[in-house]
Amino acid sequence: MELKYKTELISGNGGHTYIVDGNDNELYTGVSSILNVRAKEFMKWWTAKMVVEFLRDKQETIKSLSAKDYELLLDEAKKAHTKKSNKAKDSGKLAHDAIETYIKIGEIKKIEDIEAQKAFDSFLKWEKTKNIKWLESELAVASKVYQYGGTIDAICEINGEKILLDFKTSNQFSEETFLQLAAYQLALSEQLENPKDLPIKRIILRIPKDGSDCEELIVPTELKFDIDTFLNLRQVYRWNLNIENNIKKDGKIKI
Repeated sequence: MELKYKTELISGNGGHTYIVDGNDNELYTGVSSILNVRAKEFMKWWTAKMVVEFLRDKQETIKSLSAKDYELLLDEAKKAHTKKSNKAKDSGKLAHDAIETYIKIGEIKKIEDIEAQKAFDSFLKWEKTKNIKWLESELAVASKVYQYGGTIDAICEINGEKILLDFKTSNQFSEETFLQLAAYQLALSEQLENPKDLPIKRIILRIPKDGSDCEELIVPTELKFDIDTFLNLRQVYRWNLNIENNIKKDGKIKI
């Protein structure tokens, strides 16, 4: 699959900055950063749950702590959700890396992380059930029109149908992925000369880290609606950035 211009990931920060055609004076925002402007109500409840679980595990320890040490423990409890989240991200990344290597060169890697290995095994089991032809893996794309970039997990053909595929190792599907894949589809439509090269379906593959079977979800929402929604979020992101860079100083509105 030949794209009109070269897009590459050039920065860390969660991998959300891209450069197009070597123009490092013009950095493109990552799709994930744009989607982060959506409110995630579940996060506050999940964060509170992690704090409770942390303190519950420390019940016996708490009884013998001094007031000073108890305050230190509470500070640690505040960060409990970050440790849980980072562990999940690490396992997910290891699984993603193993899948990428397998798609690109056919190598089946042994992974030290147990959850990542179970996820990889589930993926291999799923693949055996499909008449699949891999076309691309970890393909960086961008839209010059809307100035954003992203990395597609995979493009493949299943039973002759071209599929835009996204791998998730989370415990459940997220509707945010509908918009993510729509953004990739929009970038591809801008970069591919032949419309026939565009995938005709968006599919999310949930890959469990407990060894159970993978789950497929064909994105149920209409593509144009998802693209329009993503572009509106792009504007919100730009507005937020303008406020932070030009209207505020040290977190407060300048007078």
